[in-house]
Amino acid sequence: MSSNYIGDHALVMGGSMAGLFTARILADHFARVTLVERDQFPEQPQLCPLVAHSP
Repeated sequence: MSSNYIGDHALVMGGSMAGLFTARILADHFARVTLVERDQFPEQPQLCPLVAHSP
């Protein structure tokens, strides 16, 4: 892990797969990363009723 950060704090809005991936990448470049998600993550993996899934 690099100690040459480009900033102190990064903020990611949304905990989708893209948001989680973005937060992970930013963690290599910022001292602290905050992920904000409006929904609560479930304890166990499950399908999200808000996302359309193909049959």
